[in-house]
Amino acid sequence: MCDCMDKANEALREHNTRIEMIFTLGNSRLSSRWPISTVQIEKGRGKAKAMGIVASFCPLCGESLKETQQ
Repeated sequence: MCDCMDKANEALREHNTRIEMIFTLGNSRLSSRWPISTVQIEKGRGKAKAMGIVASFCPLCGESLKETQQ
């Protein structure tokens, strides 16, 4: 896995900002992923809620975010 998030967070620190990270549990393993922000277009009763999206590849360098099996 790449270290782009660490580098980006270091650069954003002076702006009191950091990238949000989420953790998922799958196959008895804990892993971290980059969420992609989404918003609900139409609001109101009966409207579908906004769907969450999680990147499979680093949005900065394109490297796979899946940990390699050892």
